[in-house]
Amino acid sequence: MLHRLSKNSNAWAKTLYSALANQQEEVPKGWLNSDQVAEKLGVNRTQALKFLKKLRAMKLVEMTYFRRCVNDDFGLVRKVPFYRLPEKSSKTLLTRNKRNSI
Repeated sequence: MLHRLSKNSNAWAKTLYSALANQQEEVPKGWLNSDQVAEKLGVNRTQALKFLKKLRAMKLVEMTYFRRCVNDDFGLVRKVPFYRLPEKSSKTLLTRNKRNSI
């Protein structure tokens, strides 16, 4: 593993650090990770993951993976799940609630 200070120590380490840092993908607008979803819902991350699992089972939320840096000290890049609510799912959910309330 790279030591957090090794990115400045020699050309090999600088090259490796640069290559790892450039593997990140840009996350498009509208996609949120589980921490961001938790913040929007006002719950902790564990509870948000439970909600997201239920929403995915009901096909009301989309999930995909983007490569993101998860540790700045080592330049560690991993696939991280991101979620979004498609337009049709919010309309479907509102229609379901309206039918159930009548």
